[in-house]
Amino acid sequence: MDAPETDQPFGKRAGRALHDLTYGKKVEIDYRGEYPYREREREIIGVIHAPYDVAEEMVREGMAWDYVRYDTDPAIPCLEQQARAGHLGLWSQLGAIPPWEWRHAH
Repeated sequence: MDAPETDQPFGKRAGRALHDLTYGKKVEIDYRGEYPYREREREIIGVIHAPYDVAEEMVREGMAWDYVRYDTDPAIPCLEQQARAGHLGLWSQLGAIPPWEWRHAH
């Protein structure tokens, strides 16, 4: 999954949702790698379990996109479609811009 950036529309709300899903819980990260994000910054790729799959919950609630580039979970595209159809979270706004496009433009 890829959630909106903090300065992007819905970004603070998505950050709060992630906080609520993980705060005070034992979290395990299945590290999958990383790639350069900006000069001197890298983006970590992994799966967060707390004890549920955090990506699935974020997408289910409409707080993140299916990040197709790294997605290996067959449930996530279905969860995104359900969130879109239900106009949940970021899908309640028109013209939601995926974070990878937002980062490229900003």
